[in-house]
Amino acid sequence: IAPNPFLTGAPVRNPKMFFGRDDDFEYVRQRLVAEQEGIVLMLVGARRSGKTSIMFQILNGKLGDQFLPVFVDMQLMAGVIGDREFLGRTANIILESVEDERLVADYYDFSEGNPILIFDQLLEDVRQVFPGRRLIFLLDEAEILQSKVEKGELSGAILSYMASILESRQVSFCFTGSFGLNETNSEEWRRLTGKGDSREISFLSPGDTRSLIQ
Repeated sequence: IAPNPFLTGAPVRNPKMFFGRDDDFEYVRQRLVAEQEGIVLMLVGARRSGKTSIMFQILNGKLGDQFLPVFVDMQLMAGVIGDREFLGRTANIILESVEDERLVADYYDFSEGNPILIFDQLLEDVRQVFPGRRLIFLLDEAEILQSKVEKGELSGAILSYMASILESRQVSFCFTGSFGLNETNSEEWRRLTGKGDSREISFLSPGDTRSLIQ
């Protein structure tokens, strides 16, 4: 008996095992290209609807070489407390993602000084090293970030900074989350997500489903 080729439960990382969603990728690509500044895109839907799998395909280069995607799994940030630790860990994720010898981790010391200024210097250095490529942060389970700010585990300055680099650094964000992702009383969160669009991720189309089965 041949092994079952279908994956259930876990997100699909392998491009060869991913089918469909071309309209979703085209939507993301067009929205990113259309904006001279950065943008926030929110992919919302029920659990197991394929949001994280879409993120992994973007990470694999689905949108093309003009983008520099960095995947941040917010579930792995669940125990992070404080802006310094959060930005330090995110900086390490960036450095591991781009893997360029011109960007040395020891140069970015988050143990002292203003962590936002240190992180901003890293973004500028990435821009210099990769001219013509636009950085896009893929934040999976973005509600965790929202919750951390609401609980005081991260300051609202983090969200304000994220909103500011949409323009100053032309950095974009792609969030995944539930349908209520943009429902909050947080002024900083509304300022960030107000500069973007939300798209529902649901069932595969009939044609994509046939391709998957075949």
